[in-house]
Amino acid sequence: MRRVFTWQVLLVAAVFSLGAKDENASKIKEPATSIGRAVSSKAAVDDLKKVQKEAEPIIENILVAMNAKNYEHYIRDFNASMKAAYPQDVFKKNTRLLGAAIGKYVSRTPWKGEIASQHFIIYYQAKFTKAKGPVVVRLVLERNENKLQVVFLSFDAPELKDLKEK
Repeated sequence: MRRVFTWQVLLVAAVFSLGAKDENASKIKEPATSIGRAVSSKAAVDDLKKVQKEAEPIIENILVAMNAKNYEHYIRDFNASMKAAYPQDVFKKNTRLLGAAIGKYVSRTPWKGEIASQHFIIYYQAKFTKAKGPVVVRLVLERNENKLQVVFLSFDAPELKDLKEK
């Protein structure tokens, strides 16, 4: 009887712990995968490191342009599809909403990278003035005519949760 009771207590504890919410779980403390370990082959790792180095001025330009609300600089490295999908009025609305939620860009650190088909995905942990923790910036790039171009850009932080629901 005692053994059955012990198993019941353990089962109940396990069920409650599955439903518990860790308030710090959404905060990234350590990078899950570094740029160098995100892919398996040496050639792919070297290519990803090269792309990450080439992407540095691109991501810096985008984030600084957000702070300055400079549309022309912001879209400078976008491919044609991104430029068409991201007109100036959308830029103004998004920078206003992002600024209200996470503040201004301060700094960033490359977090991890991936290669997916012809795309390179670089993740950054960025610091913004109003964000309590790191903001994950995902930059998706492709190489067109030997030049990297942005095909997708996203920001993820707990402060942006309400924006995603609207």
